[in-house]
Amino acid sequence: MNWVKNPTEESDVFWKEWLGRHPECHEQFNMARGTIERVNFKGDARIGERKEEILDAILKESTSSFYKKGKGKRIPVRKMLPVLYKLVAASVVFILMSTYLYSSFSVHAPIGNSPSVEFITKSNPRGKKTSFFLPDKTKVTLNSSSSLSYSTDFKGDIREVFLEGEAYFDVSHDPSRSFLVWSGEVITQVHGTAFNVSAYPEEPVNIALERGLVSVYPTNPERPTIPYYLKPGEMLDVQSDFEKSEKLKYNYSSEFGWKEGLLVFNGADLHELTSKLERWYNVNITVEGKASDTWRVNGSFDNESLENVLKGISYARNIRYELSGDQVKIKI
Repeated sequence: MNWVKNPTEESDVFWKEWLGRHPECHEQFNMARGTIERVNFKGDARIGERKEEILDAILKESTSSFYKKGKGKRIPVRKMLPVLYKLVAASVVFILMSTYLYSSFSVHAPIGNSPSVEFITKSNPRGKKTSFFLPDKTKVTLNSSSSLSYSTDFKGDIREVFLEGEAYFDVSHDPSRSFLVWSGEVITQVHGTAFNVSAYPEEPVNIALERGLVSVYPTNPERPTIPYYLKPGEMLDVQSDFEKSEKLKYNYSSEFGWKEGLLVFNGADLHELTSKLERWYNVNITVEGKASDTWRVNGSFDNESLENVLKGISYARNIRYELSGDQVKIKI
């Protein structure tokens, strides 16, 4: 109903793809759309006040009349039937369309739950990045403090991987088999593309698309949910309330530069700064003092040593630091 009455680019793509996957439902789909277009959803607010009496009369197959509230005028039930038919039709359409929407994007159990499927897990400790190919020739670049699990053969009509941390995917095109990335509380469905997913524990999940098309939807939707579709140059900042997630334009270096050794801080607060440095250089950082709420760091470092990075930040933000092996102390 939302698509018919308030179409958007995302909903147009969604229903176009849905029709492609369900050619047997084209007739019912067009009938449902036609019904929605004809129904006036505002209706008569007074019907709700009289629904119990109307329903009781219908169930009894009664042809008796009832009073129109506040008017004293009798209205035969049979004259209300066209309105009732519209309401019933709208209710049926709502149920059918919601069911179709939910079934199209309902999340099945991970195939990893099956004991017959053998899984491989690639993990990187702090300070290490790796690149490798999946069984379907998809290339993955895995960031530090990250892990990716996937089946050994990708049999069946779904290729799915499970990410914790950050990874860049250059997906091998295969229109007969969907490619799904489970990360945090969302799933990214790939339509032949290259993109980045960042899903570190205790940090916001975001997906940035370099080329192609991806759709993102929650792993456990409480109700039918239309996914977010991303175009090249867009990223999705995922919120705990999925429907409040935000599509944004991104800076390429900020989202993809890490693959080439480019460390980027774009308005990073102290927590983001220390977390990224710990992962990037495999160090432990302690902080003395407290940063203000407006304390932020901007800058990029191209394959620089930790000491050079700390030195640059100390000039920009007037901090002091002590570096001893894998232990770093920052004084605000």
